[in-house]
This record gives sequence, structure tokens and C-alpha cells, in this order.
Amino acid sequence: MASTAGRGEDDEREKKKKEGSGNDGDAGKLPFLGMFRYADGVDKALMAVGTVAAMANGMSEPLMTVVFSAVIDCFGGDDVSTVLHRVSKV
Repeated sequence: MASTAGRGEDDEREKKKKEGSGNDGDAGKLPFLGMFRYADGVDKALMAVGTVAAMANGMSEPLMTVVFSAVIDCFGGDDVSTVLHRVSKV
């Protein structure tokens, strides 16, 4: 009998551990702007510069694709003598 009572208590402890572990993950969450609670003006300026630089870096490949397609389109013209002029213009 004592062994079954001990087993029941162990099962209850296991359940409490499992239930408690789910709540621990929620306790560490912050709102998005809460990350900047301790940031000063320099930190915020650096984050803004980094955001703008990341956006410029992300736009560079699509813009190069547009420029490269315009250069390739210049080679498809009828007059071969003006290809260099058209490519330089692009």
C-alpha cells in the first residue's frame, strides 16, 4: 500500500512539473519595444542607421538586376556600331 501511495504522489509531482514548465516560457517574454528600455540616444541612432543600411543592402540585388537587364537589352539592338554608346548611356 505504501508503494502505491508514493507512486501517486510522484505522479502528482510530475504533473506539477510539466504544468509549471509551460508557464516558465511565458514569464520571459517582453513587448517588442521593451528591448529598448535601457537604450540611450546613441543606441537608438545606431539601430536606425543599421536598419537603413540593411534595407539598402537588401535592395541592391534587385536594383542590379534591373540595371543588368537594361545593359543586356542594349546588346539586342539592330545597329552594332552604336552598342558601346547605348551601354555607356545605361
